[in-house]
Amino acid sequence: MKLKRKQRKQLIEALTIIGMLVAVISFYLVLRLSLNTDVPLVVVVSGSMQPALEVGDIVIVQGMNATQIKEKDIIVFDLRENNYTTRTVHRVVGIQILPNRTHVFTTKGDNNTSSDLTPVLGDQVYGRVIYRIPLLGYLALDPMLPLAIIIVALIITLIWPEKQRKKRHLHHSTFKPKHHIPTQTITNKPNPHIWLQIDGPSTVARTHKTNHKSLYQKATTQNNSDHQ
Repeated sequence: MKLKRKQRKQLIEALTIIGMLVAVISFYLVLRLSLNTDVPLVVVVSGSMQPALEVGDIVIVQGMNATQIKEKDIIVFDLRENNYTTRTVHRVVGIQILPNRTHVFTTKGDNNTSSDLTPVLGDQVYGRVIYRIPLLGYLALDPMLPLAIIIVALIITLIWPEKQRKKRHLHHSTFKPKHHIPTQTITNKPNPHIWLQIDGPSTVARTHKTNHKSLYQKATTQNNSDHQ
């Protein structure tokens, strides 16, 4: 079945949006595999780690074994307090190794006055923070902001090109040249007007003289014919 031009355009636009979504999801999955963690990106939602991390920052997390984590590392983990689990980004301030070789971490926010009350076990840790992207996390903190960006992107992707196309079509259909430039067939016969423009004043005089003489001869011949 052959699609009309408008249907083809709509199909291309829909496939473009789907392609963008697939690219974002694929990028996240690649990050999970390459960084070896289920949580490769985390948004900082509080000021407990200031000035190292600010609210709205996105941190990139590298998954690793608990034995590789050292003091002063910033880690991402599930903090379990009062029957609640909160994903947290804090710094390791102490490490205890139990007889069964289990690592227990004491964590603290740089901006907090005391350490976290509940120790963190190795299986609660997602990984260590290796990089920080400032401010980009505000897209996740404010639900209306991503929606606004999506709407603007849709307007730019779908509506704006169509508006420009209609504007160009209207311009071409209503445009008429103000002046018509006549064409002139070029022949081998000399054009006296062209010679006048090229040869200058002397040629003008000769040409006008020749024209007057021709008119005089023509008038004389006509008079002689009338007398006869």
